[in-house]
Amino acid sequence: MTSSPPVRRRRLDQPEQEPVGKGCLVAGAVLGIVVGAVLAFFGYPWVLRTFFAEEVVAPGGVYQGDAKTLRLLGYDFDPETRILEVRLSVRTNKTWRPGAENFFVDVRGERHPVEALPPDPAIPETSLQFQLGQERTLLLRFRLPKRDSVPEAVRLADPSVRFELNPP
Repeated sequence: MTSSPPVRRRRLDQPEQEPVGKGCLVAGAVLGIVVGAVLAFFGYPWVLRTFFAEEVVAPGGVYQGDAKTLRLLGYDFDPETRILEVRLSVRTNKTWRPGAENFFVDVRGERHPVEALPPDPAIPETSLQFQLGQERTLLLRFRLPKRDSVPEAVRLADPSVRFELNPP
């Protein structure tokens, strides 16, 4: 005859015992949150700047890379119309089809950069079509938010380049 294991009975008036090791789980969770927060604030920005940094070109400088040569020729700002016109010399040796959303200008005191206006068919220099191996002047136009706006830099999203502007 087989004997069955003894049945353990629990009294209802006794409290249940807490499982051992719960403190280790709580300490691990807290430590994980602290380490994650430190990495988020200090580690990730450094990694992003290291691998995805935009190239900064000083006034009068030239960007060469990605089969493109770009040089800032100058800019004019009309406070009455709030239109900023930026002239770039562009030469590309591979197909490049940027849109107006690829160009921005940073304005002093503004939180967000200002996107370029779409090309104007009446002004051929604003065209964003480029012939391979031919250098041409590109005229970018921006409508700035205020009459007393001060442009600081022109940015390209692809390639990631920032052209510093001379102060007015």
